[in-house]
This record gives sequence, C-alpha cells and structure tokens, in this order.
Amino acid sequence: MTAFIVARAGGIAPSITSPSTLPSGTQNVTYNYTMTAFGGTPPYTWLLISQTGTNSFTVSSGGLVESAAPNVQTDSLTIQVMDSVGATNTGVFSVSIASAGSYQLAAGHWVPAKMALTASRVVIPRPDSETSSSEYTRNAHPNIQYQCPVRVQGGAWPHWFELITAPAGATIGQGWTAADYGIVKWTPTSGTQTFTVRVHDQDGATVDVTWTVTVGTSWVVFVDSVNGNDITGSGTFAAPWQTYSKAITACTTGQYVCMRAGSYTVPVSGSGIVLSATKHRGVFAYPGERVAIDYSNSTSDGVWSAQVSGFFFSGIDWTCPTAAAQAESSVIRPFPNFNRYYLWNCTATGNPQITAGTNNDGWLSLSSTGVATSQQYVMMLGCTGSGFTGSSGAGNNAYFDLETYSAQYVLVEDHTFGQTAQAIGTGNRGRARIFIKGGGNHDWSIRRCKTNGAVSNNIIDFYCGADGFNTPSGNIEACYNTFANTETSKWSATVTSLYTGSVNGNLGGIPYWSYRNTYVGVLNAAQQTSNTAVRLVSTENDVSINDVVSLTTDTYNASTALTQYRMFANTAAGGTDLWHKLGGSSSGASDNTWTQVTLTYSGLECHQNSAAGVLDGSYKLTGIYRTNYLGTRGAEIA
Repeated sequence: MTAFIVARAGGIAPSITSPSTLPSGTQNVTYNYTMTAFGGTPPYTWLLISQTGTNSFTVSSGGLVESAAPNVQTDSLTIQVMDSVGATNTGVFSVSIASAGSYQLAAGHWVPAKMALTASRVVIPRPDSETSSSEYTRNAHPNIQYQCPVRVQGGAWPHWFELITAPAGATIGQGWTAADYGIVKWTPTSGTQTFTVRVHDQDGATVDVTWTVTVGTSWVVFVDSVNGNDITGSGTFAAPWQTYSKAITACTTGQYVCMRAGSYTVPVSGSGIVLSATKHRGVFAYPGERVAIDYSNSTSDGVWSAQVSGFFFSGIDWTCPTAAAQAESSVIRPFPNFNRYYLWNCTATGNPQITAGTNNDGWLSLSSTGVATSQQYVMMLGCTGSGFTGSSGAGNNAYFDLETYSAQYVLVEDHTFGQTAQAIGTGNRGRARIFIKGGGNHDWSIRRCKTNGAVSNNIIDFYCGADGFNTPSGNIEACYNTFANTETSKWSATVTSLYTGSVNGNLGGIPYWSYRNTYVGVLNAAQQTSNTAVRLVSTENDVSINDVVSLTTDTYNASTALTQYRMFANTAAGGTDLWHKLGGSSSGASDNTWTQVTLTYSGLECHQNSAAGVLDGSYKLTGIYRTNYLGTRGAEIA
C-alpha cells in the first residue's frame, strides 16, 4: 500500500491495513471488498478520493468497495480513512478485473449447475453462527500450519477459489489442477483472524464463505509415539504424550488430538471411543505427516462413536479389524441429531476388514436411530477405502465407505474405491461402497472419484428405503467419476444401482443426475412391487461401457431377479436400448414392460457395449473418441 498522512486533527492517524493490491474480481460479476484499518480513534469513515480506469467503483462510509459490472482491466483507487476525531490517512490501491472465462472451461466442456451455488450448500467451513468456537475450522495453533478445505456441494463444477479477506501469508489453491485445490493454508501468528473465500462456478455464480480463526493452544493436545511420554508429558507441542489412549483420557473439553508421524495401536472394546464436547472431537495428523492407527483387534461396534457436531479426521491411515466378532463394525458411527462430519485425506484398509459382522459393516455409518430430520454437512475428501470384506451371514448393508440413512449437503470428492472382497449373505440389501440407504437423503455431490482399477463390487447404491423417514430422497448428482466394475454374476455387478425400497423412500420426482462420468460395467435399476412411484433418472454426456454381458441371474436374491435392469447393454454407438430386463432380449431390442423409470439422456455417442477402441487401460478415451469427445464426454476434464 502507498499511504501518506493527510492530517492529524486530533491524535495519531489510523493505519490502513488492507493490502495495496486488493483481491481481484471477475468481469461482469459485482465486485465487493471491505477496507480495514487499525489505530486512531474508531469508528472509521471511508471516502473514495479519486480513481483511474473506466470501471465505476464506489466506497461506502463503512469501507465497502463496490463495482456493479466491472470490465477487464486494472483500476487505481485513492481511498481515505478518517477516525472519529478527524485524523485521516490515505492510500492508493489497485484492483484487477479478470475475464470471466479465465477460470472457465471451454463452451461445452462443463455442465450447467443442477443445484445452484448457494450459501446453504457450503459444506466446510460453516459460518461462525452455526459452529462451536472450539471446532477445528475455527482454531489455529502457533506451531501448526493452519489448513482448512473449502468445499461447496452443487454448483457447476469445477469450482475456482479466491481469497478475498485473509491474514498476511495465507494462500489457497485456486484451480482444479492445483495440488492444494481449495485448501486454505496459513502460518498462524496471533489473535483472531477473518477469512473470506469467494467460490466461483462454471456458470459464473459466486458464493462467499466467511469464518474466523483464533490462534491458541488449549483446543488441541499432542501425541508422539516416538518422542512422547505418558508420564512426564503434558500433551503440549513441546511435551507430547506417547499414546492415543493417554490423550483420549486426558481430553475433557472437546479438544482435538494432533498426532505426529508414527504407528499407534488402539485397543477398542465395548461402546468404542466416544467423540463428544466433553471429551475430544477428532484426530488429525501433523501437517505433512501420516499417522497409522491399528485397531485390528477391536471388538467394538463403532470404533469412534461420534456424539458431537464438528468431528474432524485428517491424515489418518486406519488398519481395520481382521476378525471382528461384533454385529455391526463401523470405523466411525455418528449419533443422530449432530452435524458437520469431515474426513479428509484418510485411508481405511483391512485384509480382510470385517468377517463376522452382520449389518452396517464399513467406514462411516450415519445412524438412523431417532432421526427425525436429515444430518447435515458431510464430507469425504481425498480419501481411499480398500480391502473391505462384507458379511458372509444374514447381514445387510456391508462393506461401504459411506452409509447414510438421512443426510443433506453431502460431498464425496476425489475418493478412491479400492478392491473389496465379495461376500454375499442372505440379507435383503446391497453391498455397495456408497450406500444411500434411507429416505431423506438429498443434496449430494459425488464427483471426481474413481475406482483403483476395475473392482468387483457395487459402487453407488441408491436404495432409498423409508426406514422411518417421510422426506423423499433426491437432488443427488454423480459427475466426473471413473468407475469400473468387473463382476458378472451378482447384484453387486452394478456400477450404479437405483432401488426404491418403499413408498416413503421414493424419489418423489426429484432427480438423480448422472453426467460426465466414465462407467465400465452394468448400470442397474430395481424396485419392490409395492412401490409404484416414478423415479426420474437423468444421464448426460456419460461414457458408459457395458463389458458385463453374463449378468442373467441374481444369486443374491433370486426373488427379485426379473426386476433388475441394466442400461446401455448390447447397443452400438447412438443406440436407444436404454433399459431392458436381465435375462431378456440380447438383440438390443428395448424391453418396455417396466414403466416406473423415466430416463432422460443426451450424448449417446460414447455409449458402447465394449471398451475396445473407446477407452485405454486407464479408462481414458482413446483413438477417434479422444479426438472427438475429450472434455465433453466422460470424466476427463479438458
């Protein structure tokens, strides 16, 4: 900032603390930024003295800098601040306006928003008014680099991020190719700092995300398996404890546990480890380090029982039970009526994971007990789940990465689904990696996820059973994902399965959108005979390859074999055989006997029966398909 004192009418003039280069704006998108000052005698009054450039900027008395529809250029603004006794200070500030297309993909290379970019869809961080002052997003430690993902469900993706207000030195990865895409990073200093991140989508819509961060030490305790000591340590950065068990017994005010790199064994039994406002809210690895937690000898149902809003796990590698005897073995099981569940950059694996459980076996399970309304704001970002083995008995809902009964504003992004061992029992529900189980699941985005090669299990199961919920499920999108499934004989052969379990759980006409995905395997829809509600399914610019051609019986549940359907089976490019019964015609003729699904579609050019000549070994477009459709069909962004 170029600043000079104009007058000191009653004391020391206030200092303008805004940077000399104000945050940039976007062409034809209303620009706004609030000036900041320190010192003098508040309150302050602001005034625009002069400007160069053709954009029409205004500065309110409260310091709000605005321009309604700025053009692409850089303007220079001379702005004055005056305190309550007349002391003034003046600075010169530059504002650059970038082309609206500078972050947007080429026309036709993105899909307009199915769900508008709005403040209610901000998954993390939520506003201060909704969160506890002790939550992870609102706290920083002087010895830890502050790192916080900013993510919004919905909007026209990919999003673009811009820091509007932040302390000196803070950064964010702006574009989708950045290694720290949408991650705020900052080396903490002191005090309470305000952050505002502006999120842009491909439609040109924006939403501002504002929250405060307080620098302190009491919100976190430290554990170091190498250098810590449970006897002489105090849980501070300089004197960490050695074991996680010591940390969780010492936490009494809803703190978080920061673990240094190393391996930790966590024996768990009974009701598991409780996350609560009077114990601890979550665990995160020290930035740049990985933490291995082995609880393979656990005999608990839910290892982490979340009885608090705002739980947060990051940088954790879980080794899960190898022979758990419990009926329902989840890594994390949040209680109902809590919100804000965040998993970031974590892995969960077992070899196998669960062999004796009968229900709800997997990673993150959002419970149904006593839920009257949806649990809100759930994120799984940059995680990997693999090696799960589902129930072999009379169980339901096995080996999922995420299972929800009723959840709203859910984001699963950059998630990797590893191979899962198949174990079909005699229960009546699917074995899926994302199990959208109950009614009341709505406002979801599942994007830029992938399978680790081809797997032999269902990826997304949109079951939608009622389970006590009266709110219809829907407004769920799957986009820019690459899923490959090689299973040929079980219900779990489907890449995406749509199944409505009862009237209360039906979509009620609210859509499930599938667009810009690459699918290899069967896409499936089924219904119970008691349900006559129409389910609307929309597919747009997907690459759908049905390499699974022998799915003629349902060995999981023979009574429903004839209500199974698959999409794009045995059709050539441009074909219209979008649904037919398993065991039905293999000639490509449509089977219209099931009329309860309404399918809308576009961009059939890349829908094929075989991947030969369409996709390479990494499931990327190849040959003429790559030439014609890269960036407009399938999951690849270009």
